[in-house]
Amino acid sequence: MQEVNLIQKIKDAGLRGRGGASFPTGDKWQAVFDAPGERKFVVCNASEGEPGPKKDYHILQHYPERMIDGMQLAIKTMGAERAYIYINPVYYKEFKGKLEKLIGDKPIVIFKKNHSAGYVGGAETSAPNHIEGHRIEPRLRPPYPVTNGLWGYPTLVNNVETF
Repeated sequence: MQEVNLIQKIKDAGLRGRGGASFPTGDKWQAVFDAPGERKFVVCNASEGEPGPKKDYHILQHYPERMIDGMQLAIKTMGAERAYIYINPVYYKEFKGKLEKLIGDKPIVIFKKNHSAGYVGGAETSAPNHIEGHRIEPRLRPPYPVTNGLWGYPTLVNNVETF
């Protein structure tokens, strides 16, 4: 199965999430792939609420097609029906047009993070809450988004750099 081979390649490469916890990306993808659920989702966390780094900005400015490519691979691998780019409002204003052109008719939605969400709005479980229309605050874990993310379905949440 091609999807499993991609997950194994990610594991073999040793890719780790770039969101701070350095969790093995292949393990997270495998958990979402294996999770039972009639629907699955993918979230690209481009909220970058911490002051200073601007790594997401750099990627969105120079390599946005790489992020979209990574999201497409995740959508296909997970069998996800939709993906969201959860993006900080400043980046939304600057990159919305460029991202829309790259997205075209792909099942990817750009979701602008509320300006008042601040740093906490970018937490792995805050993004799904916000997308669902709930308070912008982290959820208690477990359960984790890989089994109970958006609308209670398995959800892969990675950041821009990881995709």
